[in-house]
Formats: sequence, C-alpha cells, structure tokens
Amino acid sequence: MSRVTMKHPAGSSAAGADLLTAGPRLLALSMESARDFVSRAAATMPAMPSVAALRSQAMGAVGAGDCGCEIPERDCPPRCVCELHWEGSPGETFRASIRVRNTAAVSRPFAIAAHPLSGATTGALSIAPASVTLAPGASQVVSVLYQVPAGTPAGDATTEITVTGAYEQCVKVRLSIQPEATITCEVAQGDPPTRVRTMHWYRHWQCEEPCEPPKQRPAGTVPSTHGPTGRPPG
Repeated sequence: MSRVTMKHPAGSSAAGADLLTAGPRLLALSMESARDFVSRAAATMPAMPSVAALRSQAMGAVGAGDCGCEIPERDCPPRCVCELHWEGSPGETFRASIRVRNTAAVSRPFAIAAHPLSGATTGALSIAPASVTLAPGASQVVSVLYQVPAGTPAGDATTEITVTGAYEQCVKVRLSIQPEATITCEVAQGDPPTRVRTMHWYRHWQCEEPCEPPKQRPAGTVPSTHGPTGRPPG
C-alpha cells in the first residue's frame, strides 16, 4: 500500500507590523542622532535624556505600549511551498493534489509543469490540468499521478512541480521505492494420510482410518466384475 505525506517549510513569512508606530520610532532614532551630533559639537552642553527614555516617551505619546522599535520588514515568499513524499513498491500508482489559488486583484493564467524524475527511477509525473486561468480569489485543484514501472529497483527519486503565475513557485516531490513484499506459503503433500486413534484402554488396540474420504465415482458408472477375458470370474 502506497503512502503519501506532505510537509511545509518552517515559517517563511513575517507578520505585518503596525505602521502607526513608525513615526514615533523614527522620531526616537532622529533624537539619538541629534544627541550624538550635539555632544561632539559642544562638550559643555548638559547631558541629553537617555535614548531609552526618549523611546518610552515617544511610544507613550501614541499609547503603543511595549511593541519594540524595529522598522517593519517583510520577507519574500518561499520558492518551494511544500514537499510530497511518496512511499511504495514497483507497480503502484501514486496520487496527490495541488490547489492553486489566485490572490491577486486581477485574473491571471497559471502554468503547472513537472520536471523529469532523477534517481532510482525516471520519467515524468502526469499533471492535469497543465494550465488554468483564475479569477481573483478563485482556485483550481491540479491532479498529480505517477505509476512506478514494474521492476524498478529500490531507492529514492526526486523532482519538482513548478507553478508559474506572476512568479514561479514549486512543490518538491520525493519518491521512496521499496522492494515488493512477497509472502510464501509452502504446501507439502505426499501419499494419502491416515489417522491413528487409540481405542479404550481395556481393548488394547488401535483404529486406523483415512483422513480424507475416498473419491466418489461419477454417477451412472458400475464397477466391473469381469476378468481380463470379459467373462465373470469362476
């Protein structure tokens, strides 16, 4: 029986930061630069408030609380969204599904393609449909299918399924081929067996009887009572 598993890469996108706090943060950084300039220009000036105090005042002015002072950042989406892992034996057919969703505000065409397998086996996965145009917010399920050729040796094979819309992303595929499991049951048979049972102890003998009843003759046949010459035995 084949088995399919899927895993997603570790957290790949950062949560959006609150843009309302960007002004106070930049104000605190500007004050820090001004303090450095003034301290270099006139050593006799009174000490400026600490940066921590300025930051606290700036955050308190908007009621932001303890939310840090880092400038908002956002990472690029991962190229490989997930990985499919198939495990099975030669002759088995593996199936999986990929849901493609258009999150843009306009309709967009998407192309889905599978690269040839490399490793223990070769060939390409079957993709259907190979292209689709999706309206904003719409999605399409793409079917993925691969049948392991008979006689394929045990080992691993890998490939990628690319989904190309406004940019390219991929789904990794790893195929683990295991030796085909076989079960052998031996049937040993010789002459017709007999069963020996002990009779009551006071009779001191045994009874032997066949394990299987004698085969029945076909209906309508009569056992012959004639000898080799065709006459009844005298």
